[in-house]
Amino acid sequence: MIDKNRSKALTVISLGAGVQSTTMALMSAVGELPPVDCSIFADTKNESEAVYSYLENLKKNYLFQFIIFLKVIFMMILLIMLKTMLDHLIHHYLLKM
Repeated sequence: MIDKNRSKALTVISLGAGVQSTTMALMSAVGELPPVDCSIFADTKNESEAVYSYLENLKKNYLFQFIIFLKVIFMMILLIMLKTMLDHLIHHYLLKM
């Protein structure tokens, strides 16, 4: 599964549980795409029960690790991205003055 010696790059799928990312994951699982080490799902805790059931089904059939980011981590990532964007905007605005 995950190469603990890191002799190769880690291959990750950002799994949103939609058509495109699920297709990529399943194609990888059956060998139509290169192998994947893990997938990441950013869980906002606002998904329908059907989505969580679907993800559980995918987890049972995957040949690689499945990582779920909880809402707190997801929100922290969004806040960091927002701060970075604001810093760039402020810097850009101040340079124009």
